[in-house]
Amino acid sequence: MCPITILVAAGQDILRAGIRTLIEQQNDLLVTAEARNLEEALELARTHTPQLVLIASDLPASGGLLACREVKELLPKARVLIVGTAPVFEEAIAVIAAGAGGFLLATADKERLLLAVRAVAAGEMFVDPAVAGLVIGQLLGSQGAAAKIDPLSGRELEVLALLASGYTNKGIALRLSVSEATVKTHVSHILGKLGVERRVDAARQAVRLGLDRTA
Repeated sequence: MCPITILVAAGQDILRAGIRTLIEQQNDLLVTAEARNLEEALELARTHTPQLVLIASDLPASGGLLACREVKELLPKARVLIVGTAPVFEEAIAVIAAGAGGFLLATADKERLLLAVRAVAAGEMFVDPAVAGLVIGQLLGSQGAAAKIDPLSGRELEVLALLASGYTNKGIALRLSVSEATVKTHVSHILGKLGVERRVDAARQAVRLGLDRTA
């Protein structure tokens, strides 16, 4: 089976080298080119036609959003994964709207990075759990402006990920070693923060953003 071809575009040498080194250790992934800025990224994308373009939001003179738009215009079929240098959920929403298949924080561990790369390359969506709750709330049209959406706590994100994976309240309680009453409280808080009434609506968006794969 041919490996997934990847173009890595990042302004920081250390970030670009770290991603390349990790990817090179995988038999199913192959870095075919590296870019230090948008101009290089577009030139190399045109030459190599990679299946996946991984773009760091520190890319000089463009950032992740503009780079995503330019790459998608040049290579509509290419998948794009944005690596953000800060947990700014507005950026995550913007790049997804621009056609990116995923948004990951640069602080993510190697397992999560590889999970995101493979998921996005396969045509799925992946959003870093650190901003997933806020993104879900925005996608669901939660209570007013995005800035007013309360972020989910770490435990609430765990519960939402398990909901998205199909766990019942009892199953979540067993998995997290808490009572069912505690799980019900977490679920109630999650729905309230996301501005939805049904757990299925929250779970559906969590699946859409790949949160079920983090459970």
